[in-house]
Amino acid sequence: MPTFRSMSTALAAELAPCASAPPRLNVVGAVGAPARPRRERVVALDLFRGLMVAVMVIVNFEGSGQHVLPGLAHAPWNGLTFADIVFPGFLVAMGAAMALGTRERRWGRVVRRSAALFGLGFGLNIFPNFDLAHVHTMGVLQRIAVCYLLASVVLRGLSSVRARVTFCVLALIAYWAVLAAGWPLHLGIAATPHDGGVVGAVDRAVLGARHVYAHGPVDPEGVLSTLPALVSVLIGALVAPWLSRAPTRRTARLLITRGIALTALGGAWAVILPVNKRLWTSSYTVVTGGIALVVLGLFVALVARRPFPGPSRFRARRLVATVGGNALLMFLAAEEVADTLTRYHVGRDTVRNWAWSHLFASWAGFMAGSVLYASCLLALLVVLAVNLENRQIYVRL
Repeated sequence: MPTFRSMSTALAAELAPCASAPPRLNVVGAVGAPARPRRERVVALDLFRGLMVAVMVIVNFEGSGQHVLPGLAHAPWNGLTFADIVFPGFLVAMGAAMALGTRERRWGRVVRRSAALFGLGFGLNIFPNFDLAHVHTMGVLQRIAVCYLLASVVLRGLSSVRARVTFCVLALIAYWAVLAAGWPLHLGIAATPHDGGVVGAVDRAVLGARHVYAHGPVDPEGVLSTLPALVSVLIGALVAPWLSRAPTRRTARLLITRGIALTALGGAWAVILPVNKRLWTSSYTVVTGGIALVVLGLFVALVARRPFPGPSRFRARRLVATVGGNALLMFLAAEEVADTLTRYHVGRDTVRNWAWSHLFASWAGFMAGSVLYASCLLALLVVLAVNLENRQIYVRL
């Protein structure tokens, strides 16, 4: 049986040639040749981020939370659904983008960017009620901010591929040990949330019971679970050298085969450590990281086979890449539009419920109506992204 040392050494040796070679970015504009110079981008990464934004909108902003198509709702506890793949995908993409940076960011900028992301996320949570006594402290942008800061420390401190791989393996094993040592109940067959074990206890102690998501037993973006989420970011950073090359079928095969291997490894691990998004278990990290690499590899293959030709901006791939090029703004816009539609009313119904029930569910059915409602919101975001792209506007922190 291969030992941990031999596995990490083999993986590091495989990645080392990619990491040691100077990055040669061969990138294409997200939607064709720009009118004036702009920041160069890796198209496959924009396509991947665009897909994650699109799925996030469909999953999070359906017309009715009570009528959701199977797979588009998060697993209540153990298990994996289509919706559970999105957030780790964003983290993998962020890790790849961080490692592809052509210049080393100064610590002051790293800290300012992390603080700005955290502040934006906290602002979304507190607006419009401004109730500091019960506000949910953490959230999607907050976790991204913390992981960005920690990943910057790891990538700066550990320069070799072997050291980074070793850190990821040890972090996942350490988190597994924490779960096993502090879990008083049967983790393997728990079907519904309970106290969250030591992870929930730390969340309630550090964040405060009233500041945990939905006042629940455990925060899905909590304290201890940030460690395996950090590994999701580092998975993206480890494969970034492959993305820095010109997109080829060989690069696509590398990503896809390594992704399949990670997914299989995570699936085997899930036999003794269930896949669980709310706890962000180590097996969940490995499975979702592998899936993200497979999808990213498929986009690399697509770009390698058929680059973006011609001036048309309305091909499906161009639209997806355009959304991915402004992923942060698309996320903020979706959150604000959805919140506004929920906050205002038409009679006794919220605008969201009225639009879902009258414009979609009345003829398409409850579940299909929910998806159509979210699809319309996604279409509005695409229109916004195309307009920003036409003006060469990209929102960055």
